[in-house]
Amino acid sequence: MNNMQFYRNKTDSCLYYRYSKKGLSIIVSWVDNCMILGDQKNVEQCKKELMERFECDNVGEMKDLLNARLKER
Repeated sequence: MNNMQFYRNKTDSCLYYRYSKKGLSIIVSWVDNCMILGDQKNVEQCKKELMERFECDNVGEMKDLLNARLKER
């Protein structure tokens, strides 16, 4: 994650963040899943970078989290 210029949160080791001219990007990881938060362009860039470095699948937009259904936009 350091190569991607993300910093690990000091109080939650599963949370990474980076600031850029485009804004704040956040990656939350747990077990074998990640949630990427930020501006749509930043999210797409993060996905691209992660997929270049790790074997992973893009399963699309989140619909639920820990068995709680997320509110539709």
